[in-house]
Amino acid sequence: MSTNQFEGFFENENHPAMKMVEPTPSQVIETLMMLCGQNHEFYKDSSLRLILCGGLSYVENYIIKMRDEGRVPDIHVGYAAFMMLLSDRMVDSYDEYAGDKERELFPLDLDEDE
Repeated sequence: MSTNQFEGFFENENHPAMKMVEPTPSQVIETLMMLCGQNHEFYKDSSLRLILCGGLSYVENYIIKMRDEGRVPDIHVGYAAFMMLLSDRMVDSYDEYAGDKERELFPLDLDEDE
């Protein structure tokens, strides 16, 4: 008789499969590139906007952490350029297309000095 190897799987926080695997900033950027490439009017879709804002925020936090530690972020210059363009597009279309959830989670503050 075989035993159920998955019994109590979700209750066991120490199970190796339950460990959160964090994507690298490059993986996040590549995912954002694919989403934008497959959806040319991505900025008009409130669900995609949330995903893109989350990705932008993730990479931004990584860059800030690296700066605070005195290290240079390991991001390809082409990826950085894509992120700058994506960020500009998201800001430019914020007033017209940002949904309520995006406005709540990612408020736009153009007066910020960072």
